[in-house]
Amino acid sequence: MKKRGHIKLWILVGILLSFIEPFNSFALSANISNPSFEEDRPDTTWTCDGSGISCWKGIATGWMLNGSVDTWHPNPDDPVSGYPNGLPDGENVVAINPSGSVEQTLEEVLSEGYTYSLEVNVGHRPDVGSIQYAVQLYAGDSLLGYDNGSQIPDAGEFLTITVNYTAQPGDPSAGQPLSIRLANTGSANQVNFDLVSLDVSPTTLELSPIDNQAVEAGGLLSVPVTATDSDGQPIALSVVGLPPFATFTDYGDGTGLIEFSPDVDVAPYYYLNVIAQAGNQMVSDVFRLTVGSTDGSVILKESFEVYGSGWSVDNGVWEVGVPTSGPASAHSGSSVAATVLDGDYPAQTDSRLISPVLALPTLGSAEEGIELRFWHWFDYDGGDQRDKGYVQVSVWDGSNWGAWTTLATPVDAHEGAANAYRTYNSGWSRGAVDLTAYAGQQVRLAFYHVAGQVNAWDPSRSGWYLDEVELWRGNPQMPVIEGFE
Repeated sequence: MKKRGHIKLWILVGILLSFIEPFNSFALSANISNPSFEEDRPDTTWTCDGSGISCWKGIATGWMLNGSVDTWHPNPDDPVSGYPNGLPDGENVVAINPSGSVEQTLEEVLSEGYTYSLEVNVGHRPDVGSIQYAVQLYAGDSLLGYDNGSQIPDAGEFLTITVNYTAQPGDPSAGQPLSIRLANTGSANQVNFDLVSLDVSPTTLELSPIDNQAVEAGGLLSVPVTATDSDGQPIALSVVGLPPFATFTDYGDGTGLIEFSPDVDVAPYYYLNVIAQAGNQMVSDVFRLTVGSTDGSVILKESFEVYGSGWSVDNGVWEVGVPTSGPASAHSGSSVAATVLDGDYPAQTDSRLISPVLALPTLGSAEEGIELRFWHWFDYDGGDQRDKGYVQVSVWDGSNWGAWTTLATPVDAHEGAANAYRTYNSGWSRGAVDLTAYAGQQVRLAFYHVAGQVNAWDPSRSGWYLDEVELWRGNPQMPVIEGFE
């Protein structure tokens, strides 16, 4: 009897473990309302074509609609506009016209130690030309992951797009509600979406943290990288923000090596982001590299590739990350600083992008100068004579920071009453501002965006995008003019 009792006990323990194990190892699905955009069958409240089968209506239950959006019931037998191989799920899709989007905030919040995999089926109607789209996963106001049209389905077909995000310990967005945004980022043709899912699974990938590092100019420094995955998945390692004087080797076994050999003409510090990926999981760690004994010719070098590099924002308009609006790409690398990464700047909102504290050097001769250099892309409206972009400086007097002083206005959508009602835009171009007068002082710099009233003759636009910001010291030289003799 006792033996039978022990057998019953172990059977009970085994049953309990069988229920516990899936929650530790397998993905669970987040609750998405109306993930396949299904509605009641078309009736008189819908608009239909001549067939009476292809119908649409400006609703998508469970989703917030922005712009021109419909639930569409395509005619499967229509060779012109239908999908000959059927839909991913159900009988309807959401049809989003240019600049439109749908959003849904979920009950689930972002939790540390979990990986989130968003899958969305993107459809390309056979009767339209090229399409552009964005699939985005948010926690609160923070964009966690995105796909900005990296793959385009063939005409008449759907393609499954996946966006992954791993929330590490200390994630600043932990506890914020998750939301999904699907957008048409094109200017001409409709995009269809169907069957949205979000899987949540415990993270098994771990990256050993790297302390801040230091190296002297002319010296050598090696920094090992190590990551492990408890499920035994292959690990891929990479480094974002690697300066020109550094190399990285991934040995393919969860280990790697970063090697630095800086010269004297480099910036005094850099931020690097080490990334480990295994399956749908990705974890990262940011560290700062300080370079000693430089010649001071480069005071700052910022490409906005690494989050946490010391920049700050007031009044919450500026964002740092990968742009899906405006130029839709960085000048170099993948990230920028922008008034808004995925849309137009808001009306009547002024905001500064503020640099770290900078100690400007004392100059050695009257010929030397200090210059702020940057690449920028902008698209502004000058209707009320107020939408502009300034470069400003604030100086530390030993006790307090001084008021912001305008040094230049590189973006001026007004430029005089005669040109008040017009747009003002550019492709990527180089800007420069002289800072020589502030040599020997401790300063903060700001890119100051100013927006006015938005109305029919003064619309909001894409705004200001910045990349490759550099603070340079040296002797300015005139370019050599080639005579082609």
